[in-house]
Amino acid sequence: GSGGGAPPTPVAPPQPPAAGATATADARPAPAGVPGQALQQRASAQFGDPAGSGSAEDERFYSLTCAADVLTIATTRRTVYAELPCDRSLPSKDAQAFLSRAVRIRVVIASPSKLYLESKAGGTAEFTVGRVWVAPSP
Repeated sequence: GSGGGAPPTPVAPPQPPAAGATATADARPAPAGVPGQALQQRASAQFGDPAGSGSAEDERFYSLTCAADVLTIATTRRTVYAELPCDRSLPSKDAQAFLSRAVRIRVVIASPSKLYLESKAGGTAEFTVGRVWVAPSP
């Protein structure tokens, strides 16, 4: 006969992360453009409603900038920071479609993670990002 070793153990294919999956702790420091009060987003989440209610509670888009490969999306309620090469950011003329509009920001923690900026009037912008941090607006 042949060799006599144990039969190979079957290996299950990798499964996609479950909804609401959390990322493991990342010991790397946040990039310089991320303030200390911003908390790393370790689970998928969404903020705001793109339809808006017309109230002061709406999450309204304020600005989108990118510097030193950190995308910054500011709304009236929070600021979201994400690792993103600035050449993949949204051009400022396209970001104007969201200005002062009710928006929803969705963070999907996966490998790779996704960040979505959605507005009823402005449409949807999608970014493939690294780590994401969120801080309340001042």
